Amino acid sequence: MALGNTPRRETLISVEASKSYALGMRFVDEDGEPIDLTDCVLRFVATDPPQRGSTEVLNVLATIDLPETGQALFKFQASDLTLEPTSYAYDVTLIPPSGYSTPILKGYLEIGTNTDLDDTNVYEDLNVTTDITVTVGSGDSITIVIERVDGMFLVVSRLIEDFAIEMQKQVDKAAGSAQNALGSANRAYGYAEEMREWLDNAGFPFWKGTQAEFDAIEKKREFLYLIVEG
Repeated sequence: MALGNTPRRETLISVEASKSYALGMRFVDEDGEPIDLTDCVLRFVATDPPQRGSTEVLNVLATIDLPETGQALFKFQASDLTLEPTSYAYDVTLIPPSGYSTPILKGYLEIGTNTDLDDTNVYEDLNVTTDITVTVGSGDSITIVIERVDGMFLVVSRLIEDFAIEMQKQVDKAAGSAQNALGSANRAYGYAEEMREWLDNAGFPFWKGTQAEFDAIEKKREFLYLIVEG
């Protein structure tokens, strides 16, 4: 069990470089009623990977035209997303009039390569869509439901991929062990044949057969007898 205010899951947002993107969020209470966002600030911040200094590369405030509906819209212009193709850490934070900030969403913003680098277009009018429903419960507990998966993927998909990769490694390892065991058996058989040849040459004939075959021999000779299962 752990306490804290960090989102329980990370969400991957995948977009094209230098192209517009809209992300709509709807805030409701535990009864599904809209939460009034009057005088609230909803902020999206993305930073460089740690190896590049964790520098802030994106800071966008959501548009809240009808706060009583609980609807907020992030309007990423094409120029906002003119970033080097890579993964950027991001956080979405809600700041109500009280100033008590609440982390809503976090994960990675994946910027994909795009051959069309024109980022001069700017859009304004856009119907508010609900990509994510945010349920704010007692104690400011946050529950996230992704309504539109287009361009958004739970990090759990990455975990599944990692698990599949690890399972394949184990299968390959097991196959390698089986191959090694087969090789050892073949080498042992070769050694046995070499030993048999040596015994024959040294004057100690080598005989191999079942118990019944051994019992049927009327006159045993100075052989090396090896009894095997029938």
